[in-house]
Amino acid sequence: MNETYNFHYTDGETRSIQVSCCPGATWPEVLEQFVGFMSNVYGYDIRGKIAIADPFLLHDDSWYGPVFNPEDSL
Repeated sequence: MNETYNFHYTDGETRSIQVSCCPGATWPEVLEQFVGFMSNVYGYDIRGKIAIADPFLLHDDSWYGPVFNPEDSL
């Protein structure tokens, strides 16, 4: 099944961004597109500030920044 994902942002006045992407893409590819969309909306590189873990890898040493652990936020 080829799903298309739509991301839309408007500031309610003059700025509107709409992106359709990723027919047939994997979930990590869609997530990468969404992060790029959010970077465009907010005007800075979000991708460089977050880690997107590959659910198929048990351990990834490439990330060196902070890590959000949901259990720590309880």
